[in-house]
Amino acid sequence: MMKHFHLSWTGGNQAMPDANLVLERLRSALLCGGVVTLDADDESDRSSSLQVRIEGGRFLLTFGWDDGFSWKMKVFVHPDSEHLVGQSSLLGDVWLNRIIFSDQKVVVEAFMNFLNGVHPAGDGWI
Repeated sequence: MMKHFHLSWTGGNQAMPDANLVLERLRSALLCGGVVTLDADDESDRSSSLQVRIEGGRFLLTFGWDDGFSWKMKVFVHPDSEHLVGQSSLLGDVWLNRIIFSDQKVVVEAFMNFLNGVHPAGDGWI
């Protein structure tokens, strides 16, 4: 199925972004912080969205999708943080420490896979 993508980031947005623009916006946010969201709509008019929130080298990665009945959400739990307890603030919102991580490679890989039609799933996604 053909997907129509829309990229938004702290300070802007772009319809039908290519991989280079996605990488550029991710790299900028990884350095400066902010939010990057890649939304996709397929031919059946079902939406999905991959988002990363970034502050101070810490990341929160979420994936949401329309299953035809309601909006579902998953969050990525990195093996290095899954054992952490407590909460902390990320961009002004309070989150569980176990869902905040600092592995840039995971963020870039998730966005490139999503752009190539691979929905986040498997180990680490709850």
